[in-house]
Amino acid sequence: MRTLEDVRADLARLRESAKQRHAPAPVRRDTSFAPTDFMDFVKLEPEPDSKPAADFAATAYLDFSTVKPRQH
Repeated sequence: MRTLEDVRADLARLRESAKQRHAPAPVRRDTSFAPTDFMDFVKLEPEPDSKPAADFAATAYLDFSTVKPRQH
């Protein structure tokens, strides 16, 4: 039968090997491409003018707060 020390030693060894297995791998990204390589993928439409539309009426504001009576 295994002793408590043997079990603890095995668990410590397994934890250490798991840390090594699950360590994040370094990621290499290629950043040497020219900035114009992907310019033709999406054709962008010019943004419309941000002028307010006169076609719509002003929005009415409805207040649901409770009105307290005046005390004279």
